[in-house]
Amino acid sequence: MKVQKSLLFGLTTVAIAFTATPTFSQSSSNSNTLFGCEIIKDTPTTVAYNPKNQEEYKPLIKWEKEYIESQDLVSHCQRAAKILKNRYDKEELGLWGLELNSNNQTAVICLINQRGKSCNLSGEEFFRVKNVKTAQDFYKALSAIVVPPNIIELDEKTIKDKFRAGAVDQTYSRMRPRSWFQILFQ
Repeated sequence: MKVQKSLLFGLTTVAIAFTATPTFSQSSSNSNTLFGCEIIKDTPTTVAYNPKNQEEYKPLIKWEKEYIESQDLVSHCQRAAKILKNRYDKEELGLWGLELNSNNQTAVICLINQRGKSCNLSGEEFFRVKNVKTAQDFYKALSAIVVPPNIIELDEKTIKDKFRAGAVDQTYSRMRPRSWFQILFQ
């Protein structure tokens, strides 16, 4: 009987040890940058947190209601943070896809995996810019929304060249590499 109890106790201990999962687990290569949503000056803002001090963060995308087509900016902010974190952790940051549609005066900004893909079909949409009548409108909105303007490598001339009246056009910009996010706080 004593042997059975000892054996049962031992097997139970081993089973618990094999099935126990840590409450927090993250590989060291993926724990360098975390993303979230903060309210800054009454505006939802997607941020990158300092991995050494979660109280410190850098704004990335300001969800300005003046420019962004959305009924729930906070949800979009949170969704963007989740997309960035998932892609960052998988080391698949991809490309920014920008689709300009002068017919309905909108522009869609998304993350895609390769050139030629559509934001609507294969991208993870970040936001839609409203009231885009000219290339200048789009550039002004993008400059107001994207806080470090260089997170999207796109200049005003490229936008003007791509924006054609009465047309739908796509352009792509590389997402900044993981190393760029890691040095934000150095």
